[in-house]
Amino acid sequence: MPKYIDAEDVLETIRLGIWYLCENDEGGAGTLDFVKDSIAAIPAADVAPVVHAEWQEFDDPETNAWECSACRHVYVLIGDTPVENYYLHCPNCGARMDGGAK
Repeated sequence: MPKYIDAEDVLETIRLGIWYLCENDEGGAGTLDFVKDSIAAIPAADVAPVVHAEWQEFDDPETNAWECSACRHVYVLIGDTPVENYYLHCPNCGARMDGGAK
């Protein structure tokens, strides 16, 4: 699984590596090791994959029910559609309601 890190931290590490090269290392080999080790030490960001789904009208003519295509959780609304009620994510699984995978 890939490791996601903050780009600002990487840029700061590169800046420090350039400073290290200018101050301490004539040949540059020590700077490369410094930058590689510093980037490897940056903690992983807290990320999760984005799940894409869509609201599907539930097969029940008596209610205004909608189902998440990702987790299959059903919601009964008083009126309108989930999008018109600003349900842009599934409250149950957090899937982004943008019509499926992009």
